[in-house]
Amino acid sequence: MQSAEGREMKFFVIGAVLLLGLFLFFVSRATAPKPHAPLPSQRYLYRDYVEHGDLAAKQVDKLAIETHGDISKVSPDDRDWLDSMTGGHGADLLRMRYRYLSAHKGLHQNPVKTHSNK
Repeated sequence: MQSAEGREMKFFVIGAVLLLGLFLFFVSRATAPKPHAPLPSQRYLYRDYVEHGDLAAKQVDKLAIETHGDISKVSPDDRDWLDSMTGGHGADLLRMRYRYLSAHKGLHQNPVKTHSNK
């Protein structure tokens, strides 16, 4: 037969072990590595210009042609991307890239659309 003190000590030890177990469980959940964010869709891979430099270059060319090298015609998101990629020289990059493409790819300053060149 157990004394009252023996039973109290047994319940105290069991309670302390349960509390310690709960504490360790919540600490392990809080410090567990977070799941990785899903990979961006193929459409936005160009934004990672370090890993996908070829896609970034194509996007810069596309923006240069669409805007005729004018940074004010670029969306704020694309402007931020250009500036982050060039250290704040997105406007210069766009302007110079448009000049290069105009000279070497046969682009005109004001292309005229006709029925023959759809």
